[in-house]
Amino acid sequence: MCVDSTKQLTVDVIRCQPGDNLTDVLSSDTTEAQEEQHRSIITQQEQVDARAEDKELAVNRSKSIKDNSDRKYVLQVCIVCIHVDLKVTLFSSV
Repeated sequence: MCVDSTKQLTVDVIRCQPGDNLTDVLSSDTTEAQEEQHRSIITQQEQVDARAEDKELAVNRSKSIKDNSDRKYVLQVCIVCIHVDLKVTLFSSV
């Protein structure tokens, strides 16, 4: 996964998960209400993207983010993806 999509996944999770910092956000379990909020956010963003494409408007989102199917996963899976991506990024930069 690329850095842009990891950033977007992180933003999506932060919008749904409570916590004082990223560690808290990524380590807490998800509730059904948070999962529903996440589904709603993703659905809304897909609708915005579709309307923009229909009107041939430029969408200021990289292709990797728009095409990223990881965003459609349930919230808990997104959190796991972020953990994996952050570990890979940290270890590859050392």
